[in-house]
Amino acid sequence: MVFRYLSKLINLGWFDGLVISIPTVVLMVVALQLVRKPGTATLLFTCVLLISMVVWGSHIMWLGFYLAEGVIVDLLVILFGMDYADRRLTAITYGISRGVVSTLVFYLLYAPVEWKISYAPWYIGLQLALACAGGLIGGALGYDTAVKMSGARL
Repeated sequence: MVFRYLSKLINLGWFDGLVISIPTVVLMVVALQLVRKPGTATLLFTCVLLISMVVWGSHIMWLGFYLAEGVIVDLLVILFGMDYADRRLTAITYGISRGVVSTLVFYLLYAPVEWKISYAPWYIGLQLALACAGGLIGGALGYDTAVKMSGARL
């Protein structure tokens, strides 16, 4: 949440999604590895929405957006046999999948419906590539962080 707010203050333009997705995916992968329960990603993104509603007055209509991010990751966890980003490849896969879903939901559903804005296909493709790059970087960093944190468990 903090990174989303800071990225709006700095306004990195096209690279905004990349800057937002790296720490988001790191947090998601760490949460998956530490909590190790089905529904962790969905709960994480729902809490992010609830906090942003209180702090910044976000609208409840964003619930679908945040749920889509979490549900796709939780479905992949189940599909991969309850692999809570235990391998670097699955952590990266979860990060990229989250980036793809959140980008497509935003640019193909929320922007046209809420603000009546339709983006050019090349721009959506560019944002999709940046979100995938952020998911890749965030998944790798999140895996390394979670492995180090798991050694600190009691």
